[in-house]
Amino acid sequence: MYYAFICRKSMASDNLLQPPDKFKFPFPPYDIQEQFMTELFQVLEGGKLGIFESPTGTGKSLSLICGALTWFLESEKQKRIKLEELVNDKTVDDDDDDDWFAAAGKKQEYNQKRLEAKEELERIKVKDEKLAKIKAKRSQLKQTDIEQNKDEFNELFKEVKWMQKAVQRELSQGAGDEDILVEEYFSDEEVDDDYEADEEDTSRRIFFCSRTHSQLSQFVREVKKSPFGSDVSLVSLASRAVMCVNPSVKKLPSQAAINEKCLELGKKKSKPTALDEDENPTKKSKSGGCGCPYNKNTGTAVLRDQAILAIHDIEDLVAAGRKTQSCPYYASRSAVPLAQMVVLPYNTLLHAGTRKAIGLNLKNSIVIIDEAHNLLDTITNIHSVNISGAQLGLAYSQLAQYREKYSTRLKVVTVIVNWIFLHLILLFRLRISCT
Repeated sequence: MYYAFICRKSMASDNLLQPPDKFKFPFPPYDIQEQFMTELFQVLEGGKLGIFESPTGTGKSLSLICGALTWFLESEKQKRIKLEELVNDKTVDDDDDDDWFAAAGKKQEYNQKRLEAKEELERIKVKDEKLAKIKAKRSQLKQTDIEQNKDEFNELFKEVKWMQKAVQRELSQGAGDEDILVEEYFSDEEVDDDYEADEEDTSRRIFFCSRTHSQLSQFVREVKKSPFGSDVSLVSLASRAVMCVNPSVKKLPSQAAINEKCLELGKKKSKPTALDEDENPTKKSKSGGCGCPYNKNTGTAVLRDQAILAIHDIEDLVAAGRKTQSCPYYASRSAVPLAQMVVLPYNTLLHAGTRKAIGLNLKNSIVIIDEAHNLLDTITNIHSVNISGAQLGLAYSQLAQYREKYSTRLKVVTVIVNWIFLHLILLFRLRISCT
């Protein structure tokens, strides 16, 4: 079992962090686990590439989680302190020489560093404010549920009291009129989405990737059980074929068909808004919905908040998506900017087009690859296409028919190229039949 670590840090530091004397661990760690976490901490702090191997049964995943998150949280804390110190420090060392031009350039360079530090600090604060807002919203929703339960109990109690009074009126033959109480209903559909996507997210986070979704789910469960389960925000990513909860899309025969159908429904959803004669957006009709019924802004935002506030594996997100009729695929994607750790399969991380489509930016971040000895085969499969003998035979037949039908109209160069392709196909078919 191998782990490969790649660390990219945004700011160089002269004073390197030292591993703690005692790592946070669910139980007293063995010597091999202590050595693993110490070496991992030093590799991450030095911004190096590390390849680790450990025998089976030595608690590699837990050692990895505790070592990496110990460094990550402490490094983020120190990074913020240094940014605040740089922003608040307005002093510039003036040289005693008379070279005012060099002094002005030095001052400008220092002010540029302070400006960049201020911008990065603002991004961190904005991210913290968004997380705080999501937590406040979730706690408010929970409080609303509590209040709603209290209202239901009060209504039930009032109904019992009303029945007692009615019996008393009948017994006393009174005809007193009681006030009519109107119930107050709350619509849980009126949830606004105030989250805005960032332009280019270069925040430092940990990307952990593995070969199968079952291995990723196992890793997420280990994070839950670790001492950092409540200290870190984790998001699990997977393909549409795995996370889709739309039955009409899920039943399609191939992953390519699922991707195309999902994108098609997304285009229907993102049609340009119609404008009235005053060039104001017209109000959308709720009855004539288009696009995927599971990919709605309100439901996806609620599911995104759930993914951020607690650690969920892929199965948890899919189950929550089915329950709330929301899209876990787009909910997990929108949760990435607020996550400190992202768990994803090999293909999503290693394929540049997929990373760009999802919006993953590896700059300044740490990449952890599980089972790294599978990397070469995985990269080969990502950038390879399988062609069967039947497909080559069909291509040969079509080219031969095309040449036979249009040979009198084609130029000499086209005929030669066609002849070359035909013989290449024959050569490939012969090689396939021999193997």
